[in-house]
Amino acid sequence: PKNERVLILCGDMPLVEQTSLEALLGNNAKLNLAVFKARDPKSYGRVVIKNDSVEKIVEFKDANTQEKEI
Repeated sequence: PKNERVLILCGDMPLVEQTSLEALLGNNAKLNLAVFKARDPKSYGRVVIKNDSVEKIVEFKDANTQEKEI
């Protein structure tokens, strides 16, 4: 259907509050991506942003030295 919305959540993600999900679903963007800044980022993937756009998402084990600093 044309107006269908899909919400995909990963099973290993940190607790996401209902208000955050409502905010994501409440706008009319074609795509939303929620990210967070981890206190201890050792095992989390990284979202690489270049020129205000998502360039890629990379898992920590696959990240280069520069990406691990994100």
